[in-house]
Amino acid sequence: MPRLLDETGQMILTHRGRSFSRRDLWWLLSCLVLICAGLGLGFWQIALLRPRYGLLASYYRVEVWFLMAYFFLLILLASFIYRISTGRRFFSIYENGLRWRIKGFRVHQASFDQITGIAAAETEHRFLGKAIQNDYQSVIYLKYGRVVELDSRLENLPELVRAIKNQFYPKIYPTLLQEFKAGRQLQFGPLAVQNGSLQVAKGVPASVFLAEPPKPKGMRSLPFSEIVDLAVHSGYLVVK
Repeated sequence: MPRLLDETGQMILTHRGRSFSRRDLWWLLSCLVLICAGLGLGFWQIALLRPRYGLLASYYRVEVWFLMAYFFLLILLASFIYRISTGRRFFSIYENGLRWRIKGFRVHQASFDQITGIAAAETEHRFLGKAIQNDYQSVIYLKYGRVVELDSRLENLPELVRAIKNQFYPKIYPTLLQEFKAGRQLQFGPLAVQNGSLQVAKGVPASVFLAEPPKPKGMRSLPFSEIVDLAVHSGYLVVK
């Protein structure tokens, strides 16, 4: 890994690209079975047809099985190369900034002063009413409209996002407190805080929330005088 600039400080945490998962291994094994099945059926039929039609004619009669085997071989090679390339990914947290390689071979870095916000969303996929998979995504917003998109191809992404927030939020807290006391509205994705009230969006789809700094519509205003308690439960903000 290239040497980090001195002003970014010491490394705190590094998460790398995911290694082969059980689902990846099942996919690779399925491709191998289909390749062997195509080749096996092809050679078996050639052995049956060769005495009657000859080698070349027999091959053309059963070439569909070999084409199937070549097709899944290409898929297998492409999947293997893709997983090796994603394994080169990393995202590191330092005392004063971040360093990452998500796409390609170039290593990027940004100080916490360049970060304008962090958004995260978890999408639950269901089949026949049952949850089958959860996809976790996050976006780091940088100055000048730049974004860094993170997804589950990084190991333990929720833990990584929490660690980034633990380093980022304390650094911006004094500025946020000053703006809050000055009466300015503070926007936190689907939530907005201003002197005297908490504004909550009725709903923000994960795709919209992650695509750009969200500007929720249909905000519901809750005066602080009507709020008894605030708590975080299972990743949700509960307002009583």
